[in-house]
Amino acid sequence: MKILALNTANILADIALVKENQVVLKKVDSNAKHSESFMLALDEILQQTNLKPTDFDVFAGVVGPGSFTGIRIGISIIKGFEMVNRAKLVAVSTFELMAKEFLNLNPNFSGEFICVLDALSGKFYTQKFSTTGKVFAPVLHEGKEEILKEQTRVGSKDEKLDFATFNVAFSTEVLKEITMQKVEAQEFVDSLTPLYLRKSQAEDELEKREKNV
Repeated sequence: MKILALNTANILADIALVKENQVVLKKVDSNAKHSESFMLALDEILQQTNLKPTDFDVFAGVVGPGSFTGIRIGISIIKGFEMVNRAKLVAVSTFELMAKEFLNLNPNFSGEFICVLDALSGKFYTQKFSTTGKVFAPVLHEGKEEILKEQTRVGSKDEKLDFATFNVAFSTEVLKEITMQKVEAQEFVDSLTPLYLRKSQAEDELEKREKNV
């Protein structure tokens, strides 16, 4: 099975490619300018593995939360590949990556923890996880008061939130791990849809200007 997983939701982008027993993992440092460098890095990997978009069985994409522009770029690339190859699709959230990173580093942890991302303007994206398997929905908080009630708060090393009790980095290996788990569990989706829990900063500013007119 040939699998291609992309993460463009963060400052550093990730490409994970699985071709039978061959695994290629690449982190792309583009300072969030994924439109300029990500496709070049992806093209290099495809040439290195002698693969074309039509060769893949599964495409996986990180749907957010994260950079609005970055998320759209990653999903657009996969949708472009879909035009020539109707492969199966896997959706991965940024929170799932954070939770997996945390549990990999803390294998003996038991109980609930909350993953937190800065949504700017005093807002925060969160999703709670439990080692019991209980499922919680992602939430947008207007402030951090409710978040501080949680004992274990997992943040991103990129953001360095001062109230996070543990910070994780996003690794390409974990992107591959979650994608493979979802493929094995047959957790496929019909389409990749961005996980937008709030309007973009540009949309917020436009809305404020329209209200002041």
